[in-house]
Amino acid sequence: MTDLQLIDRGAAEEGTRLRAAGRRDLGEIARDHPSRGAEQAAREALKAQIARLDHEICAIVANRFPHVPPPAPAGSRGPRLLDLGELERSRDRLATQLQELRAAAAARADHELAAREQLRRMKLEP
Repeated sequence: MTDLQLIDRGAAEEGTRLRAAGRRDLGEIARDHPSRGAEQAAREALKAQIARLDHEICAIVANRFPHVPPPAPAGSRGPRLLDLGELERSRDRLATQLQELRAAAAARADHELAAREQLRRMKLEP
């Protein structure tokens, strides 16, 4: 199994930490599922990654709305089966959106902290 480093910031207030992700190569996935082809196993792995990224994006937007707006929806050509390249591009697009949303959420958290601190100082010295 190959271990890749992914950025996992968790909540914006927690900061950045690295986590080793147990991503497996296509050969290992195909060996675990001998009845399926490597392409089907790769497709399932990509769909799982896309679902996780989409879930994280939704959580950030739900926790920080309206100060962190949802990303613009990707253009869709209707229901169809995506090939591996399109799934990878979709995953990469979601990963980019997630990084941008994490940065926006962190910036908003910093802004709110500074505002609370300013309010505290104003109450001390009217």
